[in-house]
Amino acid sequence: MNFRQTETASVAAAKGARSVAVGCRISRPGVVVSPVEDDQAMTEISVVAQESAPSRQHGVPADEGELWQTLHLDAERAVAGEEMLRGFLDLAVLRHDDFASGLGLLLALKLAEDSMPAERLGEIARAAMAGDPRIITAAIADLIAIRMRDPAAENYLRPFLYYKGFHALQWHRIGHRLWRDGRRELAQFLQSRVSQVFAVDIHPAVLLCPDFSYPPG
Repeated sequence: MNFRQTETASVAAAKGARSVAVGCRISRPGVVVSPVEDDQAMTEISVVAQESAPSRQHGVPADEGELWQTLHLDAERAVAGEEMLRGFLDLAVLRHDDFASGLGLLLALKLAEDSMPAERLGEIARAAMAGDPRIITAAIADLIAIRMRDPAAENYLRPFLYYKGFHALQWHRIGHRLWRDGRRELAQFLQSRVSQVFAVDIHPAVLLCPDFSYPPG
């Protein structure tokens, strides 16, 4: 990830800032996201974007429920095309009733290690999402933005399952929630694990705007 605000955010974090709101100017023609205040940054952004391809605009889910239904259908098609993925897709998508449940488990599986198993990480992720529903709102916005802007994202399922930039952003938002709640050791543990697993290192005091730009890999 190429963060233009890294130096400013790091200095503020080093001074003990409770949180740092990072305004974003996305490096794509015609897309601008303005800086906003801490409490509003997860939900209020100003975006001026080039129009996406009509076929992709037409396929934008209307809400969280429709997005999860779309992911389910994508997963069912993937299983039909590759039976060996049935167990993984059932665990990550098909057995879950909603987006938050599936995302929480998937994130936990990605970051798990012997000293911090997936079950415990899943509890951390679900608690943070329940405590701040804006985490889910931002994750959905991320996924839709990837689908609209990345030609390699042929559906919603592939970035949901495989894009480490997407996963790193969701863990960062969870870590930021923990940081604001005073659980700073756990937040920095997650920062370290995200850095190890996804090669993305952001201090948990940094608040990212919902439409932050990152490489899709």
